[in-house]
Amino acid sequence: MTQPQKITPCLWFASQALEAAEFYTSLLPDSAINSVHRAPADTPGGAAGSVVMVTFTIAGQNYQALNGGKHEAFNDSISLSVSCDDQAEVDHLWAALTSDGGKPVQCGWLKDRYGLAWQIVPKRLVELMSGPDHERSKRVMQAMMRMVKIDIAGLEAAANGSSEHSAATRAGAPRARSEFVWYDIMTTDTKASEAFYRQVIGWDARDSGMPDRTYTLLSAGAQLVAGCERSP
Repeated sequence: MTQPQKITPCLWFASQALEAAEFYTSLLPDSAINSVHRAPADTPGGAAGSVVMVTFTIAGQNYQALNGGKHEAFNDSISLSVSCDDQAEVDHLWAALTSDGGKPVQCGWLKDRYGLAWQIVPKRLVELMSGPDHERSKRVMQAMMRMVKIDIAGLEAAANGSSEHSAATRAGAPRARSEFVWYDIMTTDTKASEAFYRQVIGWDARDSGMPDRTYTLLSAGAQLVAGCERSP
């Protein structure tokens, strides 16, 4: 007998709990709205009779969505990580979750229209990074770190030591003069982040010299590619 889920993640929304739950349950099989609870009295999230709590399932995992009124926004401290079977599933979820106000971030991360962070991760990434060949795993990780949406073909090319048809290579290659890509990195430990990007990707770091804050500039060769700042 399947045991009931003892711990259920609860997502706080200002007033869009039902709308968000309907959107999330449209994304994957084995998903459904389970219950909609209305407030018997006024609450910070709405008047009496309005939706206060929605319980729902995404891919067999139970969640709650709470209408609690305006509160702190979602941040990267918590994210929903989806293990994808193939590139088609990656592409489908990426397109759906970045639509209507969502935005891509980096390394398979994105923010949806409500600001909730997701990781869209192909199973093949884990397989390619889990083998005994350290250099192969390193190439795969370096390729992944240069990607926004994960491209399995690019990971396979990196694993095989080939740069052909590699999204990672395209992301790290010199770009046309009219094309400019910049990454803003917020971190609680700028020194650790600088060391990580230097070791894994080969980016160099230098202080920007801003008088009012510490802002590190990261470069790939002569090309500036990112800024790194300590999060509040």
